[in-house]
Amino acid sequence: MGSLGLLLAFICLGSLIWLHVRGFKDGAFADPILFLTGVSLISYVFVRWDRAKVPTLVMVCGLILGFATTLIPMPLSVEQRAIEAFNQGVDAMNRDDCGQAIARFSEAIRLNPELVEAYCNRGIVYYDKGEPDKAIADFNEAIRLAPECAETFYKRSIVYCNKGESDKAITDLTEAIRLDPECAEAYYNRGFVHDKKGEPDKAIADYTKAIRLNQNDAKAYHNRGLVYDAKGELDKAIADFTEAIRLAPECAKTFYNRGFVYCDKGESDKAIADLTEAIRLDPECAEAYYNRGVAYDDKGESNKAITDYTKAIRQDPNFVEAYNNRGLAYGRDKGKPKKAIADFTEAIQLNPKDAEAYYNRGVAYEEKGDQAKAEADFARAKELGCEPE
Repeated sequence: MGSLGLLLAFICLGSLIWLHVRGFKDGAFADPILFLTGVSLISYVFVRWDRAKVPTLVMVCGLILGFATTLIPMPLSVEQRAIEAFNQGVDAMNRDDCGQAIARFSEAIRLNPELVEAYCNRGIVYYDKGEPDKAIADFNEAIRLAPECAETFYKRSIVYCNKGESDKAITDLTEAIRLDPECAEAYYNRGFVHDKKGEPDKAIADYTKAIRLNQNDAKAYHNRGLVYDAKGELDKAIADFTEAIRLAPECAKTFYNRGFVYCDKGESDKAIADLTEAIRLDPECAEAYYNRGVAYDDKGESNKAITDYTKAIRQDPNFVEAYNNRGLAYGRDKGKPKKAIADFTEAIQLNPKDAEAYYNRGVAYEEKGDQAKAEADFARAKELGCEPE
């Protein structure tokens, strides 16, 4: 009987070790096993009763039970289990495992329905998965629980903006700014939304506030430059693009946009320099080749213009304007009406309502001596709203 008790005690101890190795977190599984271990050891001591051996037996039993208790995890409280699930969700987020992240944040919310951070993070994951309505629902709940958190309003505004709900985005960003007046990103994003809504002055005001709060924000200078360009304030646009380039000299887009403005100002050499740098930073930018071609055209360098239009077409075979301009260069400066006609025809195939392409092809046919085709193209151009000169 005593040996059987000792054997049972060691079996129970082995079970505890197995539970520990497998990572069981719930002490409820281990408590009965620990109780059985104690009973088994007591039965062993009772059967093997010997006054001389009692101290030794008690010490051995105590050591065994002490070791066993170290293997039993303390049962977690509901709050602790919620935090554990939340942390697992964060780990899954960092691994870009959206499904697991949602599952763990949902578990955290089930255990603690007032865990604001779990709603916020699950909302972010839903947004990343392309489920904006679920994201908004989570941000709504987070705002209900913590209405003074500027960050949640800011995050919800991003979802509204990407859904095209500009007014709701502006409302959220305005509230985020009220709660955190030093949030440069909120001003920047509200400026972006105002620009999308066609409110340039409000956009400029918000970009300016964003810059005041963060003078190293290259994208705020860049976007304000775009708005100034759209308003026709070219010098202000160039100044903003120049500052953006100083802050982020590896951004091809800013060189491209400044080059585009220089083109509009008729400063072809500066335009070519900027567009060349844009191409160096982004060799696949079809628009940069196209606009550099325009600058070369303005300088009367038709060969270089044709080369750049060709590179633009290579990057984007559906680039209607590039075909049109290359056709003009072939016809006007190179005396190659056949190539010009081929380019205008391609432009028309890509955009059958391109009045300018019909008109230009009519001019090329006229120069080639094909008056009937020229008249047909002029007539079609007129129908589309382009009056022959």
